[in-house]
Amino acid sequence: MAFGMFEVSIWAVLVSGVAYFAVGAVWYSVFAEAWMKGIGKSREQLQPKTSNYIVSLICEVVVMYFLAVFLTTL
Repeated sequence: MAFGMFEVSIWAVLVSGVAYFAVGAVWYSVFAEAWMKGIGKSREQLQPKTSNYIVSLICEVVVMYFLAVFLTTL
């Protein structure tokens, strides 16, 4: 499927963006205690909002799109 002027599969971009998000979620859940200790915060001080996750997912999909565009132009 052509997306814009580049031959990029939108499904590949979406799947890779979601996979990137999932890897980040696993990473920060496995190393949550060390990460919070490193930034000097406690679990009570960090109250995640749903909007943070949505913005993060959108940004990761955008990164995957530009990576796909870059790789198709090589």
